[in-house]
Amino acid sequence: MVSEQRVIRNETGSVIGLNLSRNGISDPNCRKITDIYHATLEILYLHYNHLNSIDLSPLAKCVNLKQLALCNNELTLLNLTPLAFCKKLERLYLGSNRLSSINLSPLIECKNLGRLSLSHNKLKSIDFNLVEKLVSLNELRVHDNPLDSSSCIEVCKFIEEHPDCFVSTDCKCCGKFIGINSI
Repeated sequence: MVSEQRVIRNETGSVIGLNLSRNGISDPNCRKITDIYHATLEILYLHYNHLNSIDLSPLAKCVNLKQLALCNNELTLLNLTPLAFCKKLERLYLGSNRLSSINLSPLIECKNLGRLSLSHNKLKSIDFNLVEKLVSLNELRVHDNPLDSSSCIEVCKFIEEHPDCFVSTDCKCCGKFIGINSI
């Protein structure tokens, strides 16, 4: 049972969010969460736990999901495919994990995705052909990753071509560090 202080409700009292951060969770049962709240869940915070893996497939039923925070865990692999069904997703926080690669293609279906944090991981490359297809993106955090030179060039090219998108990076080719905060 989730404590009421970790529940986010709307004006009618329906549960729209769960803040399960800082709970020492190592294996969340997303199926149990989605079985109960799939029709109303808009916010799911699982950051600052001990997750080294997570099955996101139950979230495919959460068609109203707008925010998902998985940052500050120990994730090494992450299959984002179920998030293609979360077409209202606006914010996805994956920073401060141990991700060495990530397939962003499922996020193309998330036409409202405005914020994406991939900072503080072990990513050597990011497919900017896919990032380009995130039509609502206005904030991208990729700093503190060991990006290879071709990905850094793509970051800098993206910054030039998308001046309205805030990008945090530490790629040397950009000539400066842009941004400093991460979630």
